[in-house]
Amino acid sequence: MRLVIILSILSLACSMQAQVVGKAAAPDDADLKSVEQKWVNAYYSGDDKTLSLIEADDFKAIANNEKPQTKAEQIAVVQGRGPVGVPSPNVEEEIRHYGDVAVITGLNESSNVRFTTVWFKRSGQWKIVHLHYSTGN
Repeated sequence: MRLVIILSILSLACSMQAQVVGKAAAPDDADLKSVEQKWVNAYYSGDDKTLSLIEADDFKAIANNEKPQTKAEQIAVVQGRGPVGVPSPNVEEEIRHYGDVAVITGLNESSNVRFTTVWFKRSGQWKIVHLHYSTGN
């Protein structure tokens, strides 16, 4: 069940082809959106090497009220299971910037999951440091 929820939330981040409602991404968000898409695709395709490059060393994922999952724990899961499913597009997404930090919030209506991701830019590259998501009722 947890894997299904994780897959659903990561699909939330996959909105490159989605019809996005609300604040549209600014032109300078193209680089961030590209890295976000690579991250989501890596998760679904079982590409642990790309996940390792995009996730910060102190990356954490938190689902509902479950124990946080570290980068190492997530990558171990991905290595053990291989490729799974395909991400579904988001119906809502907003990107807010705070200097070299970006916060992405959104909704994946098909899985009824709300999410927040926190990204930071270091040496010209975006890294994800945090994913939090919850399922609706």
